[in-house]
Amino acid sequence: MVTDESGPDHNKHFVVEVHLNSNCIGKGEGHSKKLAEQQAAKEALALMGY
Repeated sequence: MVTDESGPDHNKHFVVEVHLNSNCIGKGEGHSKKLAEQQAAKEALALMGY
Protein backbone atom coordinates (compact mmCIF):
# COMPACT_ATOMS: atom_id res chain seq x y z
CA MET A 1 0.00 0.00 0.00
CA VAL A 2 1.34 3.45 -0.92
CA THR A 3 1.54 5.39 2.36
CA ASP A 4 3.17 8.59 1.11
CA GLU A 5 3.69 10.36 -2.19
CA SER A 6 5.59 13.64 -2.32
CA GLY A 7 7.44 15.92 -4.68
CA PRO A 8 6.65 17.50 -8.01
CA ASP A 9 5.28 15.38 -10.86
CA HIS A 10 8.66 15.14 -12.56
CA ASN A 11 10.45 14.00 -9.36
CA LYS A 12 8.03 12.01 -7.19
CA HIS A 13 9.04 10.09 -4.06
CA PHE A 14 6.92 7.13 -2.95
CA VAL A 15 6.74 5.22 0.33
CA VAL A 16 5.14 1.76 0.29
CA GLU A 17 4.40 -0.56 3.20
CA VAL A 18 3.56 -4.27 3.28
CA HIS A 19 1.12 -5.23 6.04
CA LEU A 20 0.30 -8.65 7.46
CA ASN A 21 -2.49 -8.86 10.05
CA SER A 22 -2.28 -5.07 10.56
CA ASN A 23 1.49 -5.24 11.23
CA CYS A 24 3.95 -3.51 8.93
CA ILE A 25 6.44 -6.19 7.84
CA GLY A 26 8.16 -4.27 5.04
CA LYS A 27 8.74 -0.69 3.97
CA GLY A 28 10.28 0.65 0.77
CA GLU A 29 11.02 4.06 -0.71
CA GLY A 30 11.89 5.19 -4.20
CA HIS A 31 11.35 7.51 -7.12
CA SER A 32 8.83 5.11 -8.65
CA LYS A 33 6.01 3.03 -7.18
CA LYS A 34 7.56 -0.09 -8.66
CA LEU A 35 10.93 0.47 -6.97
CA ALA A 36 9.30 1.24 -3.62
CA GLU A 37 7.06 -1.84 -3.91
CA GLN A 38 10.03 -4.08 -4.75
CA GLN A 39 12.04 -2.81 -1.77
CA ALA A 40 9.07 -3.33 0.58
CA ALA A 41 8.50 -6.86 -0.75
CA LYS A 42 12.19 -7.78 -0.34
CA GLU A 43 12.17 -6.53 3.24
CA ALA A 44 8.98 -8.48 4.03
CA LEU A 45 10.34 -11.68 2.49
CA ALA A 46 13.63 -11.31 4.38
CA LEU A 47 11.70 -10.90 7.63
CA MET A 48 9.79 -14.10 6.85
CA GLY A 49 13.05 -15.98 6.19
CA TYR A 50 13.08 -16.12 2.39
